Amino acid sequence: MIAVVGLGLIGGSLALRLVERGHEVAACDPDPDTRAAAAGAGIDVHDAAGPWLGDADLVVVAAPLDAMPDVFATAARFGDGTVLDVGSVKASVHRAAEEAGLGGRFVGAHPMTGTEQSGFAAASSSLLVGATWAVTFAPETDEGRLLSVVRLLCRELSARVTALEPAVHDRSVAAVSHGPHVAASKHQAGLGADHHPAV
Repeated sequence: MIAVVGLGLIGGSLALRLVERGHEVAACDPDPDTRAAAAGAGIDVHDAAGPWLGDADLVVVAAPLDAMPDVFATAARFGDGTVLDVGSVKASVHRAAEEAGLGGRFVGAHPMTGTEQSGFAAASSSLLVGATWAVTFAPETDEGRLLSVVRLLCRELSARVTALEPAVHDRSVAAVSHGPHVAASKHQAGLGADHHPAV
């Protein structure tokens, strides 16, 4: 069984794709409307992470970044499944996973795709298909678990996977995503590189 914690755009899209591909998927989300919609899509739903995670071979954490430490702590208490996150930063998430006691069970990931919409209502089983995924590892990461995650992404999502260290991921994303975003914001505010304020 594959567990998905958080059924927003990314978690919901992944859960829908895995169900479509014949996997048994259980998930949780705090929103009752989301849980109802997910149940209608063939997902076994819960209102929160808990002992049911112990039945999972893979736990995908698609919760907000500030909620991840609590989810990691819960996942560490139940079962021995691999724990995978899908957050947009990796170094701090790896530290949180280590502090929660996940050790070699944890693998980081960041799908480089999305839309301007959010929530399970915007999720699609095709959203993640063919996307590039950054998969991150720490010295303690179990190699077999890492390879198992990569195989799953390639087989079920036709993913293009790049494996790298968490700090390298964060520097790379900052350069190709955050930097241009800041530059665009400055340009919109009239503070572009060619703007010279009067002296």
